[in-house]
Amino acid sequence: MNKKELKNKIQQEYSIYTATEYNVVRGTRYHIFCYSKLSYLEEWLEENKGVPKLLIIDEVHKMNSSKTKTYKTLAKVRKDFNVVIGLTATPLMNEISELYYVINFIKPGFLGTRKQFEESYLIQKLETKFYYGKKIKQKVIVGYKNLEHLSQRLRNIMIGGQRTYNLDFQYRSIGLSENEGANYNK
Repeated sequence: MNKKELKNKIQQEYSIYTATEYNVVRGTRYHIFCYSKLSYLEEWLEENKGVPKLLIIDEVHKMNSSKTKTYKTLAKVRKDFNVVIGLTATPLMNEISELYYVINFIKPGFLGTRKQFEESYLIQKLETKFYYGKKIKQKVIVGYKNLEHLSQRLRNIMIGGQRTYNLDFQYRSIGLSENEGANYNK
């Protein structure tokens, strides 16, 4: 969406903070911050204390770890927003455990603490690994549990689009040589 289309959509003046544009409009209710310019967000919040605020995070799936710079920056100011909405067209995460951080940012405490989430939905085991020559024990996810319960809970706060795909799968059988079969069965 270009600037003209955006202005037509919201029909209001807006401030924009991106890598290529910095245009502050005093008195407007709409402020658009690019991820790379979140440092301006803290300053803007300080100037607008006491005013109800809505935060809409595009590409919210990028908030899948509390260790990222974006997550840390937004976590510092999360309390300043009355409503937080996350948008993404990429709902699938690499692991269900990543979903915790996205949901916890948008609706803190909804899934409990991180420990409660892990106990409720993850099957983990301790594995011994070597890290820089040291032997350490680390929890490793080996499966999931109670996924229907998690799905039911998430329906209360998530809206998902339904896409229909017309896929034509074809079954193909490929025979293995005796040697390949022996290696496969190991």
